[in-house]
Amino acid sequence: MKQTAQILYILLASLIHAAGQTGTIQGIIQDTKIGETLIGASVKIMGTELGTATDLDGFFSIERVPAGE
Repeated sequence: MKQTAQILYILLASLIHAAGQTGTIQGIIQDTKIGETLIGASVKIMGTELGTATDLDGFFSIERVPAGE
């Protein structure tokens, strides 16, 4: 019984840790027809309030993105 409780505790702790993980999504937005990067393009994670706009080089970075998004 004690071993079962320990295994259950480890599994629950792993799930809670995984659920709390976040990451960063970054990239460059480029117009493929003309090969130029897009300045000020809006980038948003659908279903969330997370988003940003590209900089002068077309680069964007969104931090604290929940795992699986």
